[in-house]
Amino acid sequence: MMTTSVDPKDFSQIIPAERFSVDPPQINPLIAASPIDVTRTESGMDFSIVDRIGDAEPPSVERTLQEVIARCEKDLSAHPRNPQSMINLALALINAGKSDAAKEMLREVIALEPKNYVALTSLALLFINRGQLEEATDIYLRLHSAYPRDPSPLVNLASIALRQEDFISAAAHLEKAVRLDECSVTAKYLLAMVLLRLGKHNQSIALLRAILRDDGPSASVNQGLAIAYLVSGDRRKAERAFLAALTINKHLTPAIHGLAMLRLQQNRLDEVVESLIDYLSYAPRDVQSRELLAQAYVRLGQFARARGQLSLLIPNGEASEENRLKLARISNNIGFCFAHEGKVNEAEVWLKKSVALDGKSTAAPYNNLGRMYLLQGRFHDALDSLTQAEKLGIATSESSLLKSSALIQLHRFEEAIEVLQALISAGSAPGNAYAELGWLLADWKEQYDAAVAILREGFERDPSNVFLLNNLAYVHLMRGEPTFARAILDQVKDLSDNAIVLTATRGLLLLWEGDIEGGEALYKEAEALAFQRGFRDLAHSIRQKKHLEISRAYLRSGRIEEAARQLELGVGIPRGQRFYRYCEQLAELKKQLALPSGTGAL
Repeated sequence: MMTTSVDPKDFSQIIPAERFSVDPPQINPLIAASPIDVTRTESGMDFSIVDRIGDAEPPSVERTLQEVIARCEKDLSAHPRNPQSMINLALALINAGKSDAAKEMLREVIALEPKNYVALTSLALLFINRGQLEEATDIYLRLHSAYPRDPSPLVNLASIALRQEDFISAAAHLEKAVRLDECSVTAKYLLAMVLLRLGKHNQSIALLRAILRDDGPSASVNQGLAIAYLVSGDRRKAERAFLAALTINKHLTPAIHGLAMLRLQQNRLDEVVESLIDYLSYAPRDVQSRELLAQAYVRLGQFARARGQLSLLIPNGEASEENRLKLARISNNIGFCFAHEGKVNEAEVWLKKSVALDGKSTAAPYNNLGRMYLLQGRFHDALDSLTQAEKLGIATSESSLLKSSALIQLHRFEEAIEVLQALISAGSAPGNAYAELGWLLADWKEQYDAAVAILREGFERDPSNVFLLNNLAYVHLMRGEPTFARAILDQVKDLSDNAIVLTATRGLLLLWEGDIEGGEALYKEAEALAFQRGFRDLAHSIRQKKHLEISRAYLRSGRIEEAARQLELGVGIPRGQRFYRYCEQLAELKKQLALPSGTGAL
């Protein structure tokens, strides 16, 4: 028999991108060596410059800064044209977040002393922080011209090039900086990261190892080395480098996260849990650590514990605008956990909360609501949720598959076919979409040639998809082609993905090959499996299909009486799953044979 590929219980988490952080050694405060994030994507590793957002300064620090500003203003009033007094005040203003006033003060210093190094560098850093990269570039070029033996302007020019994703220019600036000063750890470190981005993995690793050899142990350099090993595919050495970083600084956040993500990849879940619980006792507000810990608990099947970690990230008051996306993700994942615990009411509350917080970025909460409603038999609600994602332009192939499933349950088969045809026509449909469409064309339209064509197209794209293989074999059997069906089913070595339906299809194959006893035995096995797993309606459908196909097998051999007995048995079985037509087909075949009316319920 054929099967749908849609599993309503397959709820989806929203998992943040696997992002490894690389913070350069903080040696020179006048160097704009911003942190780098290395994100794993489907096409490889993506490098980006980021700004780390720290906690807000406590009020006592703010008061202290105001006192410093007051002292600097008093000093400047006593020495109104003194460049050093002006720079001191500008730096105090920068620390207090008053960048506009600081910028004007620095311009005054530069007007008095055009080559004042601290004023020029501080102004350039202000421009970088405000995203004014062209203005910053002009100042660093001016500094490099005035101080040609100083590597710092070149490192800063490289940092600007990195922000512009000009890795070739960044490498050129850094190589020149390293030639000027071979002791510049920051220049060598950033050059190693750029080489990594350019695909020169071995050179990057060699340079980082040389820094450790020449300059001694460094947590941040070991962290960079760990990332370099990860990018090169050497997870064993990456773990050693993460551990070396943590030996030097046991609370180095990027290394804690990196090691946890690496161990999640390796399914070393108990180690992930142990390390993150220990770290969270030191840094209880670390969002990424709690989300990683929740991921580990989910994969251990401990959904209540996962939910407990995520719940700690929900604020008591109103969510700030910048936190809404993060909180929408966390709310979806709490709903995901509730759904897996079978607590559908709580799941619905959190999934709807996710949509309310940010309903325009991802289809995951809409898809999860659709799955939950399908499980509850709320097919109209499922359709509404999935259609909403479609209207917002965020629907995925999963959304379309779920929508087709809702339409099937509502017996709107033509619409379900249209949804799947549109998905396939778009060019990026998964194998399950072909399996689903082939099923509908065969079992509901009885267009077996069209079903074979679409299933073969899907098979070419996804030759290991068990749903496709099963459905393609089934359609060949319905066309009376058992040789083709056997060749296809023999490719399925592992029945665990879909044991119930595959066993039934193999039973149909034996019937077509003339082994009625063997075919019946396999149908009975499939039926027993369905009952064991709690799929009562499916078990009834399999029993109906068994009697229908055995009667057809008897008819092919001219054994009319045996066929009639099978039809009598079939029509007496309670209706199974709504989307199978076996009741109607049994009645139609019985009518064709002009048999007396039986007592079985149709």
